[in-house]
Amino acid sequence: CTLPSAAQDTSNTIGKILRLGFTGKPAPGNPYGPNNPVCAIGVRSPYGFCFDSQSGYGYFTDNGPLCDDEVNRFLTGKNYGWGNDDLCGGQPAGTYLPMAFFTPTLGMTGCTVYRGTNYPGHDGNLFFGTYNDGSVRRVVFHSSATSSVVDSIVVWATVLTPDTHVLDVTQGPDGRIWFSTYDQIWRVLEPPSGPAAVDPGAVGDDVTVTPNPSTGIVTFGLVGAQAFDGLEIVDPAGRRVRRWTGPLAGTITWDG
Repeated sequence: CTLPSAAQDTSNTIGKILRLGFTGKPAPGNPYGPNNPVCAIGVRSPYGFCFDSQSGYGYFTDNGPLCDDEVNRFLTGKNYGWGNDDLCGGQPAGTYLPMAFFTPTLGMTGCTVYRGTNYPGHDGNLFFGTYNDGSVRRVVFHSSATSSVVDSIVVWATVLTPDTHVLDVTQGPDGRIWFSTYDQIWRVLEPPSGPAAVDPGAVGDDVTVTPNPSTGIVTFGLVGAQAFDGLEIVDPAGRRVRRWTGPLAGTITWDG
């Protein structure tokens, strides 16, 4: 992370995701040559890497400098943007955009994709830990073969003890979510109560869109007295089209 330029150099393993065979040598089919272990470039400080046991799709968490912690969909051969031109609140053109980003940073750690029935309505959701606030967050999303789009992210569980940091999150053989801290291992027996997930494509009670549907100018109304952290528009492939950073209130107009 101290050498941003190295993350864009395919001959350097810094700032990369590597793919190896059982002998420790580069796996066949890597995108940058038969003897190159590099599988994806442009990452800064990835901590969690997890796969969906049902679909086989991969996901990872990546920590930014003082901004833009990320949840990413993993795809072979993609450039995730980290380098000399990756500034806060933006990303170089032509690079693969994250599923979600967080500023201020969370200190993102381990992740897992939950599959099971112990927590009704949670099957297929992604869970990741955070170092800074000692929490486990739940990501509701939908995926295709080439992209993943986030529907909602909520704090799912929090360790209410001083100076506690969540380091890893996994699904145990009992079908429940387990997570670790520096000196403890926790098991979540029942799903914590919290905000309900938003259906894909739905607009919650706190945002209005006029007109809807629209092929031109759109006005977003941000309802309520509390300011919003930000507003983001993505296309069906999950690519960011437009972004406003907070605090936001009132109305926002987009030219479509």
